[in-house]
Amino acid sequence: MNINNNSIRHILSLESGPWKKTFFLDKNIYSIGRNSSNSLAIHHRVISRNHASLIKVTYGNFNHEFQCQSIFWIIDGDLKGNKSTNGIYVNGKQCNFHQLQPGDLIFLGGIEVKAKYDIVDLQTRTFFSLSSESKNSLINFENLDNKQSLAIIKDEDVKLFELMGEGVLIIDIKTRQILNANSKYCQLVNYSFEEITTLSIDDLFVVEKSIFDHDLDILENYNISTMRESINKRKDKSFVNVLLNYTPINFQNRKCILVTIQDINELKKVEEVIRYQTTHDSLTNLPNKKLFREQLLLSLGHNLIKQENLAIIKLRFNNWENISYKFNIEKENKLIQMLIEVIRKTLFAGDSLGKWSDNEYIIMVEETKNNNRVNDVIQNILLNINKPLIMDDQCILITANFGISVHPQDGDNIRGLLNKATMALTKSYDKSFNTYQYYSREISSQLMDKKYDFQTLIFKAITEEKFIVKYNPIINVKTNQISGFNSKLFSEEIDLTENEIITLASEIGYTDNLIRLWLEKISQDISFFQENSLPVNKVSLKILLSSLSNIDTVNLLIEIITNPEKNLVNIELEIIIDNYLFDIKIVEENLNKLINISVALSLSNLDINNLITLSHQKVKFTTIKISAFMINELENNSKNLSLIASIINLAKSCKLNLIAEGITTEKQKDILLDLDCQEMEGIFFTPPLLPENIKDFLESNSLSFMSVI
Repeated sequence: MNINNNSIRHILSLESGPWKKTFFLDKNIYSIGRNSSNSLAIHHRVISRNHASLIKVTYGNFNHEFQCQSIFWIIDGDLKGNKSTNGIYVNGKQCNFHQLQPGDLIFLGGIEVKAKYDIVDLQTRTFFSLSSESKNSLINFENLDNKQSLAIIKDEDVKLFELMGEGVLIIDIKTRQILNANSKYCQLVNYSFEEITTLSIDDLFVVEKSIFDHDLDILENYNISTMRESINKRKDKSFVNVLLNYTPINFQNRKCILVTIQDINELKKVEEVIRYQTTHDSLTNLPNKKLFREQLLLSLGHNLIKQENLAIIKLRFNNWENISYKFNIEKENKLIQMLIEVIRKTLFAGDSLGKWSDNEYIIMVEETKNNNRVNDVIQNILLNINKPLIMDDQCILITANFGISVHPQDGDNIRGLLNKATMALTKSYDKSFNTYQYYSREISSQLMDKKYDFQTLIFKAITEEKFIVKYNPIINVKTNQISGFNSKLFSEEIDLTENEIITLASEIGYTDNLIRLWLEKISQDISFFQENSLPVNKVSLKILLSSLSNIDTVNLLIEIITNPEKNLVNIELEIIIDNYLFDIKIVEENLNKLINISVALSLSNLDINNLITLSHQKVKFTTIKISAFMINELENNSKNLSLIASIINLAKSCKLNLIAEGITTEKQKDILLDLDCQEMEGIFFTPPLLPENIKDFLESNSLSFMSVI
């Protein structure tokens, strides 16, 4: 195996019935379990909440940074010593831990959920499990240059450890005793120096005794370095996440290990918060679209095995805008929580509830032999929500409609079933409020005609250039300066959101036409800005990620933006993640082509996981935008407050710009400013502006443009 070959990737394929998903293992630690906060979530009854963990150990030549090899271990349970209920089995044998080899077959809790570990060379498309030569050379320590001599650490050198910003330990390789430690590490685990030098690593390192035994054997025989994440145990028995780097040294005339320990506890907390935020609705704690699709995909796989029906119910509360208009955000949130609690109590064990949009929710009912149980669920919900609700002496009557699709009779793929439930929901309004409708082919034919009408309007608006562009100024509320604009598409004839317009244009194959029209109008407006002495720093527009998988679209962007006559020198693309099945390498190449012509890239906080994924592929994003959806729920919502604070901290640690969108109240502005988010936009400042209105807005609000550095 060529240890410098960047095409070598570790993979894990998870499978249950016909459901299968393959993951590239790039991170240092993965958690596997039913809890959706796990990095690999599997929603199955035999899987424990925290079922298993994967740990990557990297061995390297400490004189050559890029000369390294990695292995993965699988451990039963979490890294704090809590085992799963049903265990893990590797190649037919139950085990608490196992060093994974290419081709290993892992059963998680029983035969219904299994995984296969392998290593693949993406360049040659060779799987190591199918190549005995590759498998035998999985780790070849002789290749890591074992000839270098050990660094000699003298007693007087130990004083220098106090100058280091990381924790430091010196460990006797034979006895496992702690020989020395700096004050940074003592503070991390709350031991005094005198106490810590009486301990062994077994007192401090949690769970992975077998992994450490393996590493000691390797380090005793080879002069190489080792790196992995771990958990250390403090004096009070609490835990702290750390990154460990081991290096063999000569200390007091014997071979020892120098361990540097980096505290990554806060980083792990941020990762956990972000992971939860990207899979749950912050107000209701319900699974969001992304997580619910994952749950549905797995359930469809089980359903084919059980050969029973599975129903998808889409629920929409009617006239929600009128209801929410009567209340402030705190009371609206309280109302939503009351309604969700009512729905939860009506569901049977095993049914799933998720948040779909502001006023839409989705229910998955498994093991339905006929429609009776689905009907019972809906009627129970209607019975409980159709009672007058009293809030602040105001009487509220909630109505709802339902659309249902059933697997397998209405299809066997997620997108089709969800679309059909939506069609049925739309059709239910033809009856009246508080009714439900099952999907049928007749419904599909009628609604496709309506969708065709929207597509026709969009086609007409693009070809006849009937779209107009308005601008939301991005204001630094601390300096009272404008750092740029978000451009917005509008059409008087089309009552759709900007994202819906972009998506429908993509569906009819008119993405390139829309991009050309949009950039042309921005180009004309920039000329207008220059004529009126308005030094606009940056203009942002939205684009679908799926469009950036298309090289023709990317080439069109490059052609227009680099045309000196267009003067599009400060363009930012806000990437809208519309398709989770994309070739990461192609996207990486195309995004970097745009970066090379000075195009800036931004993502919504709702797509932070994708930002992290793409960042691992060396794509440099410049901005995170906190979505208007989160801002709307900010006031009096401590949960959202902590999430936004975590996002702001993440942006700072990654040195990214941060913009809060959709500010509607002064209180929202003040909260964000207290969290040190300074750049904002929204109707609190101004509705979207036509180019000719921008100068008046600047003068009336005493705003200036931020200078370009």
